[in-house]
Amino acid sequence: MEDLDYELRDIRGGISSVESDLSSVTDDLGNLEDDVRCHIKETGRDLKRLVARVQALEARSRIADGAPEADFDTVEPLWRDLARTAALGREIRAELLSVQQRSAHSSSIRALTP
Repeated sequence: MEDLDYELRDIRGGISSVESDLSSVTDDLGNLEDDVRCHIKETGRDLKRLVARVQALEARSRIADGAPEADFDTVEPLWRDLARTAALGREIRAELLSVQQRSAHSSSIRALTP
């Protein structure tokens, strides 16, 4: 009888432990589900922003003078190269001295030359 009583207590302790583990797993799954929902919402918002930016870029390119229409998903490699070259040209132009800066440097050079 004492052995059965001990076994019954051991079984009850095991059940209690399993219930505790199950509760912990349930809480973890709830937290994970909340995190996943949050990430899905953020991804949805980011995707909407990206689509809006692409649409704005397409709209700007349509109204640019002399710009040929292009589908950004199927653009030919030649146009990609041309776009890269144009972007590089804008970057280089941005690094050049402005008229005022050039004038100021020229004045400094003239002041130093005899």
